[in-house]
Amino acid sequence: MNPGKRLTAAASFVRENKKVVDVGTDHAFLPAYLVLTGKTKQCLAVDIGQGPLDNAQKTVEKFALSDRIDLRISDGLQSVHPDEAQDITICGMGGTLMTRILSSCEWIQKEDLHLVLQPQSHVWEVRSFLLRNGFYIDREEILEDAGKLYITISAYYTGEQADCGCGICYFGQLLSKDDALTKEYVQNQYQHLKVRHDALEKCGIRNEETEFLYACLSYYDLHANSV
Repeated sequence: MNPGKRLTAAASFVRENKKVVDVGTDHAFLPAYLVLTGKTKQCLAVDIGQGPLDNAQKTVEKFALSDRIDLRISDGLQSVHPDEAQDITICGMGGTLMTRILSSCEWIQKEDLHLVLQPQSHVWEVRSFLLRNGFYIDREEILEDAGKLYITISAYYTGEQADCGCGICYFGQLLSKDDALTKEYVQNQYQHLKVRHDALEKCGIRNEETEFLYACLSYYDLHANSV
C-alpha cells in the first residue's frame, strides 16, 4: 500500500522491530504500512472516537492484518499501557493538541522511548515541551506533500533538559540545514514571524507575544549565515 509521502516519511523514522503505538490513527494507514513493509511485527492504533476506528477497521480487514494491528478507543495515550509502547507516532494534528496529549501522559518519560511527531501547526510548542521535559531531538526533516511543507521530528527521552529559548523552540535544528526544502520552510516561518511582529509594533503593542516574536527573529538573524 502507499500511505502517501507524509506518512511514508513518518514511517522512515520508526525503529525496526519495536512496539509501535499510532495516536490519532484515523484510517490506520501508517500502522498498516509499517506492518506490511516489515518495519514492525505488531502495532497498536488508537483514536478518540468510534468513527475513526471504523475507518481503521476497514483498512485492517482489507489487508488481513487483524492479528498484527490492535485497535482501541483512547483519548491520546490514556488507554495505552507503558509496556505496549516503544515507538509512538503522532501525525496529522496540530501542535497544541499534540502537546496536550504528551503532557497528559506521565509514563512517556521513560528510558529509550522514541517519539515520531508530525505537527501540522504550532511546531514551537512541541519543541518547547520536548526540551523542557527531558527529550532529546535527534532529527528533524522537511518534506513536501501535495504542495505543502511538513516537518517530522524524532525525539528520545533522556531525562536531561536542554536549551529551550524562543529561537531554538521555533527553528529547532533547521538553521543548520542547507537543502532547498528546509530553506523554503525556514523562510516561510521567518516571514510569518516578521509580519506578525511588524503589525504589533505598528500598533504600539508590547506584550509577551511581541517579546516572543522579537526573540525568534533575533535568533534567526544571529544564525542565518548557517542556513
